[in-house]
Amino acid sequence: MPAIASFVFPGLGDAIAGRTRWALGWALAVPIAMALVFVSVWMFFVAFVLRIASMISAGVSSSRAERLEWFGAWPVVIACISIGTFMALRMFVVEGFKAPSSSMYPTLQIGDHVFVDKLSPHWHAIERGEVVVVQNPCNPEIEYLKRVVALGGDTVEIRCNVLYVNGAAVPATLVSAAARYQDYDDQNGRWYAKACSRYHEVLDGHGYDVFHDSERPARDARGAAEGDVRDFPRLGLAIPPSCRDAAYGRPVSQPEGKLVVTKPAAGACERQLYYVVPDGSAFVLGDNRYNSNDSRYWGPAAVDKIRGRVFAIWLGGSPDGTDWSRIGSL
Repeated sequence: MPAIASFVFPGLGDAIAGRTRWALGWALAVPIAMALVFVSVWMFFVAFVLRIASMISAGVSSSRAERLEWFGAWPVVIACISIGTFMALRMFVVEGFKAPSSSMYPTLQIGDHVFVDKLSPHWHAIERGEVVVVQNPCNPEIEYLKRVVALGGDTVEIRCNVLYVNGAAVPATLVSAAARYQDYDDQNGRWYAKACSRYHEVLDGHGYDVFHDSERPARDARGAAEGDVRDFPRLGLAIPPSCRDAAYGRPVSQPEGKLVVTKPAAGACERQLYYVVPDGSAFVLGDNRYNSNDSRYWGPAAVDKIRGRVFAIWLGGSPDGTDWSRIGSL
């Protein structure tokens, strides 16, 4: 039992066996290792190994101890340290999230486990181009993994799949006209391949790849001025996108941006109608632009509802199980 207790609360087994110094060492070593995931994501696995080592140490200590003191002062102190440091790390420093859908392909795959930096946004503001965990403004119980493309006061427009931020097209280079990815059908419980095109974008120094529909390269090659249903703002849109527009069916507190017409009767691919992001808000998109539920539909997300910036994958997901090769990437 002391060994199991030490896996849950590092150091507790040694405290029960009367080895106070060892108990304190384990109780501090594990959270310190977890805090160092900012240096290397592999420190998460170091922290896990330390838990195992603490468990072994507790087993040895308890087998040699003359008596076990389960409810003494030091076991209580060690348990409080373990619980307190774990809660503090999770609430204020770093937290793990899992990618539930294909909306962030190719950056994040279904089943990817990521670490989110909740500490640095307090002194280093969230930037355009960063991947974040953000609370859905329409349903606070839902959190999304998305990429910030614009902040309060910025303008956003998407025409023929080209993203414009503050009037400038975000540079995009074709990577593959015939890409594919594996999506998951929740209703049927099966994986299936989807065709797409892959582009590389660079926004404020952040480089990343995005997916569009498989027909975009051909449209671009022939210069077809065909609009896309995922262009933004939608032509003829009377009100800015918001939770009300998304028909969530209940009132929410959400600042609304505004729509500005710049060129009536313009061609489908011409800039003609942009959206102004309200102050204190962020406009977020999924990297899988053709298959993402994001700010184009439910509007801006409050910056103070951003949980943190994603900085690493600590366990890669794939249709075949775990993809160890993607650990540490983003």
